[in-house]
Amino acid sequence: RWREMHGDIMRAMERHWHTVPCVFVSFGSPYHGRELCGCPTLINAYSPALTVQMAVVDALTGRIPFAGRSPIVLRSR
Repeated sequence: RWREMHGDIMRAMERHWHTVPCVFVSFGSPYHGRELCGCPTLINAYSPALTVQMAVVDALTGRIPFAGRSPIVLRSR
């Protein structure tokens, strides 16, 4: 029901991170960030496991600190 929720399919290409605070969480490959040129915040969680998802929510809400650094450097294409 894409059209019901979003209207025209071209809206899928809209990026709002210049006007709305946005965070992208990658629960898989850290290389997903290459597709997100301009998104101000990228979190590499590396796993879709429920415990990892819960840890990301805890970190986003300030209950636990974020730790670590990405082992890769992403550059815009």
